[in-house]
Amino acid sequence: MNQASSIPAVQDVRIPIGHTWLHGDLVVPRPALGLVLFAHGSGSGRHSARNRQVARRLQEAGIATLLFDLLTLAEEQVDLRTREHRFDIALLTRRVEAAAEWTRTEEGEPARTACVTNDGIILRATEAGRTVWETTSVQRGAQSADLFTLPSGVEVLDLGNMGSAMQGMIERAQGGQ
Repeated sequence: MNQASSIPAVQDVRIPIGHTWLHGDLVVPRPALGLVLFAHGSGSGRHSARNRQVARRLQEAGIATLLFDLLTLAEEQVDLRTREHRFDIALLTRRVEAAAEWTRTEEGEPARTACVTNDGIILRATEAGRTVWETTSVQRGAQSADLFTLPSGVEVLDLGNMGSAMQGMIERAQGGQ
């Protein structure tokens, strides 16, 4: 699945979330090795060139992608003026979880989901429908390194070079074919 011609066309999808719909772009290579959700909040929509490029690399490796907006067009317009939605962690998390659930009905059962900010902060992670991580407070700005003492046995994942991390994931996925 390394040839661009083998990547299926983008499907414009509508994801039901309560009484509203979120718009997304779904690409599912066959057979798909897995699914990566790209959730976009205020200011960075699913049409982001950078995320489309990353998604394309995943698709070339046989990994399905769903790029979708967490806010409706009306909510986005309000948020650009008031910023009331971009830090509504409960709202954004519910929408990521609902989109992940939608993919289960559309494309099969993903084992894990995570709601992560664009700067790498994990807000909530689930495995087999069970919450395994939930952030209760996010602070922006400089913070003392003393706040970050890790318990023994915790693995540190450096997200500073996302491109290399994605390449490693692609190579591991292709090796399992």
